[in-house]
Amino acid sequence: MEADNHGQLWTVWFLCRGGVAAPHIHTRLAAVCGEAAPSRRTVFRWIAEFKDGKDCAERGKNRGLPATACTPDSTQRVSDLILENRLIPFDELENATGLSSGTVHTIIHQDLKMKKVCAQ
Repeated sequence: MEADNHGQLWTVWFLCRGGVAAPHIHTRLAAVCGEAAPSRRTVFRWIAEFKDGKDCAERGKNRGLPATACTPDSTQRVSDLILENRLIPFDELENATGLSSGTVHTIIHQDLKMKKVCAQ
């Protein structure tokens, strides 16, 4: 979806920098793109971001937090704890490693490819 809007985003940026009013920008996009045009609210939000100083090229940067918790070191620590005690609960893994429950779950199921065989 982001790639589809990329050209439209640049068009909005260019027209905004050229001094075209927001309703006219949306009308132009709707005339050219038809159903694929972004909504009026989206166009107005983009224009507000540009007026606040955000550059068009900066939009893709800094989306979400970097994945710093799932490192090979933390994966190895979780693996060692599990191999020491195969019945270790998730909360003990979280406390011992200082990782969140989602990160521990991701390490166990995606990185280490472990799953619960029998739950009794």
